[in-house]
Amino acid sequence: MKWEFFNPSSFLQRFRAKTSRIPSLLIDHSTVINKSLGWMLSLAALVGLGLYSISEGQDISFDLQNYHLYNPYAYLNDRILIDLFPAGLQSYFNPFLDLAYFAAISIWSPLTVGFLLGAVHGLNFLLLLRISRGVLKEHRFGEFYSLSLAVAGVLSVGFLSEVGTVFHDDSVTLILMLSLWMTMDLIDSPAREQPDIRHNAKILCAGLLAGIASGLKLTFSMYALALCVSFLVADTRWKIRLQSGIFLVCRS
Repeated sequence: MKWEFFNPSSFLQRFRAKTSRIPSLLIDHSTVINKSLGWMLSLAALVGLGLYSISEGQDISFDLQNYHLYNPYAYLNDRILIDLFPAGLQSYFNPFLDLAYFAAISIWSPLTVGFLLGAVHGLNFLLLLRISRGVLKEHRFGEFYSLSLAVAGVLSVGFLSEVGTVFHDDSVTLILMLSLWMTMDLIDSPAREQPDIRHNAKILCAGLLAGIASGLKLTFSMYALALCVSFLVADTRWKIRLQSGIFLVCRS
């Protein structure tokens, strides 16, 4: 009896040959179907992550017990000059995101708040899909890969571990990705060669969104810096690159 050892190269070649037609079978036959599928998956992400948030139960993390509830309470009751470091350094973090959560749990039931929080985090799917489409718009199977990347993004371990929690990473990403989407549109726009009021207004909005994201959660400030640097590699004149980058920095 002749034994055949596993050959990774041969296996990959056969796998690629059998799966090479999958994207062409799933996409690029109807733009309407592709767009509808994107909206259907976006809705599924909202509902699915809302239900997933409920299934995971109420957030009882250390951060929640340490400062996510105390900070909005202190802000609303002017405790900042009375209490001395009750939650450590985190006592002086921006309380505005926590204010929204504090208000929600004061009005609605835990199940309602949990579902709404998960559904809000599900909006990341829509923005991931839009950004992926912008990057892969020239690719033959761009729509298929864009949907795949968006699904992979909301199913990643890091993302799912914070769905329905008040760590706020999954919430602030919405603001930052909206800024990224606008920045990509600005770089691809023909108006970048001769910036007008509308073009500068978009830069203003993108910069404000990046600044808001940084202000709400300081760890996002490095992404705001990256957005500013992105204008320096845009395919346009250096004068326009510097003007746009500096304008975005000032608005951030």
